[in-house]
Amino acid sequence: MRRVDFCTGVVSAAVGLAALWDARNLVMFGEHDVPGSGFFPTILAGLLTVLGLVLAGMALGEHATVSADLEATAPQDARSTGHKMLRPVAVLIAFGVIAPLVAVIGYVPAMVLLVMVVLYGIERRRDLRSLVAAVLIPVASFLLFAHVFAIPLPAGPLLAG
Repeated sequence: MRRVDFCTGVVSAAVGLAALWDARNLVMFGEHDVPGSGFFPTILAGLLTVLGLVLAGMALGEHATVSADLEATAPQDARSTGHKMLRPVAVLIAFGVIAPLVAVIGYVPAMVLLVMVVLYGIERRRDLRSLVAAVLIPVASFLLFAHVFAIPLPAGPLLAG
């Protein structure tokens, strides 16, 4: 069993359940069967819960068959487990620090900052494509949610008006 997969699955399922609980009072469908304010949060939270449980279940279902050649690499795998956890933990910390900024500086600037931290700082992809992605992904998602789906997002001082 890979503890990393199991723990990630359990935490994802717990976050999904918390989001489902938080979205329980939101309206699923509005007038004329148009998706309401709770439609996307409920579906995404449900998917996060299910996928987290699947990941945890798959990690539990793995039976380790240790052979002679795997035993030789076991100490190396044990040492590298800590290094494998650094990136996911760094992304969670970055998200936890930057997410509250959405209400202060707006969705687009906060998400540009988050994508830049992930790409430039954590993944160490320092090229023009990363810069373009750091700008286009938040702008495209803002346009999609705010204008196509008509879901209000915090505009912040740059887009206010």
